[in-house]
Amino acid sequence: MAEIVTRKATALDLEAARRILTDGVLSGMARAGAFKAFVKGYLDRSNGEVNWEGLVSEMKELTGASTVGLVDAYGGASQIIASNWAREDLGAAMDWYAEESLRDLGNSRHSAQVASVLGALPPSEAHRVVDWIAAQRVLEGWNDAVIQDYSKHLLYHSDFIGADVARLVRFLPNEEARADFVNRFVVAKKPGGKGRKYTKQELTGLIEAGGFSDSERSDLLGKMELSK
Repeated sequence: MAEIVTRKATALDLEAARRILTDGVLSGMARAGAFKAFVKGYLDRSNGEVNWEGLVSEMKELTGASTVGLVDAYGGASQIIASNWAREDLGAAMDWYAEESLRDLGNSRHSAQVASVLGALPPSEAHRVVDWIAAQRVLEGWNDAVIQDYSKHLLYHSDFIGADVARLVRFLPNEEARADFVNRFVVAKKPGGKGRKYTKQELTGLIEAGGFSDSERSDLLGKMELSK
């Protein structure tokens, strides 16, 4: 059924897709999957020209919910909207995702979901994410778990350690948290597990950026040598 909804929405046969979503036949995860499929189809057909507020309003009307966060407990539909919207306007997408889709930036249970939206931006645009984090982290309710979870996306998608990664580690006030952050990059391996993923120069620079105590710095440098 989700595939049918996707095809209908992609073909811009929105009325047919809406009927499937609102006829009362679907429930539970099947219904959640169908709404997720509707969003995917809608975006595929849009060719990059999306009225985001209009799409959100459409989802609210179809679900009868006051927030898109109630569309499905798994965050699928709302996360697809936010991830695609963020590429165009990160600030607006994250404001909506946090406020209207019921994802609390200060709630560690939501940090991985928030980081997934941030991680949808390519590494070449990490500066936009870091600028956004810099503005958010001084506000009440911020949780640095978002930084840690976002670093995992950078680690997976980026083949180099840029200045934005060094900026991120300096945001973490606790040395233990900074060490956890840096250690991910230190022990990261190339695909297939043969050799370290990042150069010695890159890793040394990141360790120095962390502002570690002598003992912690020595420990991380030692791990770097062992990871070659």
